[in-house]
Amino acid sequence: MRRVEGEVVRRLDSRQWRSHGAAEAANVLYVTAARVDRPIFFLGMPRSGTTLVFEVLAAHEALAWLSQHLQRSPRLPMLAALSRLTDVTPRMRRSVSRSDQLRPALERLRIGPVEAYGFWEDCCGEKFRYDYLLGVRARREECDCVRSRI
Repeated sequence: MRRVEGEVVRRLDSRQWRSHGAAEAANVLYVTAARVDRPIFFLGMPRSGTTLVFEVLAAHEALAWLSQHLQRSPRLPMLAALSRLTDVTPRMRRSVSRSDQLRPALERLRIGPVEAYGFWEDCCGEKFRYDYLLGVRARREECDCVRSRI
């Protein structure tokens, strides 16, 4: 692991958190310079199980995802780092619940993966929602927009 300007990611192992305490664990900095060559996208018809597969894979610590905070403010790329707080302690992670259930206020503040339609529309426009399966390819500017915010 090495430091790459602009790609510093703070990631604390939960075992370090428990064994050394918050102050000591906060001094541990793991920096990854991994390049994403092939991102994973899930496409499927509504109610086909893609959200379930997404939630299961998003639980894997080696995979990244867009949070509800980045969805609400897609022009603030620094919010992408919030998802790494869930590596510090699992208590920061939002629990998976049914979409028809109300969440308590504290639970809504916790960080969790979402499909982030607002983020994608901000970079790609409405075609992401309606025409993306009709042979439309992403333009260079759209790819750059996504890369700069993740």
